[in-house]
Amino acid sequence: MPKKTTNDKSFLKFAQKKYNISDKEMAESEIWIDGFKNALKSAEKVGMFSEWQPIDTAPKKHTNILAYVPFNFIGFPEVMQINTEHIDDLKTATHWMPLPNPPTK
Repeated sequence: MPKKTTNDKSFLKFAQKKYNISDKEMAESEIWIDGFKNALKSAEKVGMFSEWQPIDTAPKKHTNILAYVPFNFIGFPEVMQINTEHIDDLKTATHWMPLPNPPTK
């Protein structure tokens, strides 16, 4: 288990070295994450998403939701779709929100 770090950069360097991730792969991941964050901000501005809610308030019935995981297995934040039937398998999720409505056209 890695020591807790004081900033994201040092943790990312640790993860890169530990999992033998190339500089190119790191750059591609950072670009993807930045793009995803921008897409989420845009979606929030137009009201596509409701506010994130604490994971312990997620529906108990079998429902598909978006779950937020602050650090996945290589240390990156991740948003994933999951059925609440399997939410206990996702112990690192901290927040959830309903899926957005599908496009109408």
